[in-house]
Amino acid sequence: MERWRVIPGGPRLEVERRADEAEETMPRLKGYATVYGAKTVTFWDQWREVVQAGAYDDSLRADVDEICTLWQHDSREPLGRVSADTMRVWSDDVGVGYTFDPPATAANRVESIDRGDVYQSSIGFDVLEDDWAQDDEDEELWLRTIVKAAMWEASPVTWPAVLGTSVGLTSRSRSHAGVARPALPADLEWQEEAGRMVIRRRTQSQGVDLAASARLARARVDEALAGMMAELRR
Repeated sequence: MERWRVIPGGPRLEVERRADEAEETMPRLKGYATVYGAKTVTFWDQWREVVQAGAYDDSLRADVDEICTLWQHDSREPLGRVSADTMRVWSDDVGVGYTFDPPATAANRVESIDRGDVYQSSIGFDVLEDDWAQDDEDEELWLRTIVKAAMWEASPVTWPAVLGTSVGLTSRSRSHAGVARPALPADLEWQEEAGRMVIRRRTQSQGVDLAASARLARARVDEALAGMMAELRR
């Protein structure tokens, strides 16, 4: 499970009000959960990420009904859901956009967004395919390209893990909470150096099938993710 990713470059979340809308009617909110082609800040001094254009397209066609909006990633505070026709999600040239019609009970949440107290979003997603290479802007860092992913949530948040997208845009990184070390391809591995984990190229060991080991590791990660998703959907 991957979550709490916000990427710089997207438009600020908007609070939309129709001219004929009654004052007591809740407005519609619109923003971007993620932005294509923009690099994140650095995670754990090791890697940055960028989402390839169209990475979520297959997911939005196949699993869109399962996508929901939560307040601060809290499943106890749903703000909208595609299957309930209170949320809409799409992919365009910018990234993955979303709108939602919050319930009347979320009036204080809407006010916080309207005032600009909360103006960013995070995306909950599963990585289905990625690519790792050394960052051409900094050879000390790795760049992870998200090639294909499945989205399952977008949340307005106060402090995302990275510089902002929408429900506003552009904040400062406050925490790496929720950003676990990802699985690596067969030619890379995590190594402990001076008390911290770093990414290094794997040294081929005689008699070790690295591809098989990588497949087994990914299978175990997929099994763990499936269990966590099942818990979240209860």
